[in-house]
Amino acid sequence: MQELAQRCPAATLKVTALVSPASHHSLELNLIHENLSGFARELGVFLQFVAYNVDALDPAELVAITSDNAVAVHLRVGSAHVTALSTVLRLVKRLGVKVVVSVDRGCDLSALGGEIYTG
Repeated sequence: MQELAQRCPAATLKVTALVSPASHHSLELNLIHENLSGFARELGVFLQFVAYNVDALDPAELVAITSDNAVAVHLRVGSAHVTALSTVLRLVKRLGVKVVVSVDRGCDLSALGGEIYTG
């Protein structure tokens, strides 16, 4: 985002998050959105953030959503079941992804403190 701000002042960055309710809590997603928005504001970058439920999304819809965009993928290790991993990787290839980032552990929501409303 910093490089984008340096190269193209007042640029627009579109972030499309594909999340599964089984592996991501809405609080976690809201925190990510808030952090990215704050960082973008500081840099003078306009941020568009949209989240889609990947469990309910047809791969053809995903290809349409990402067409004409540079695509980066963040895969959390363990986010896809081993039997689904090959399907996920085929989809990543089909999207023409430019960057893939993977991390080996995520955030434990209990570490955020307080109670988490799930209703």
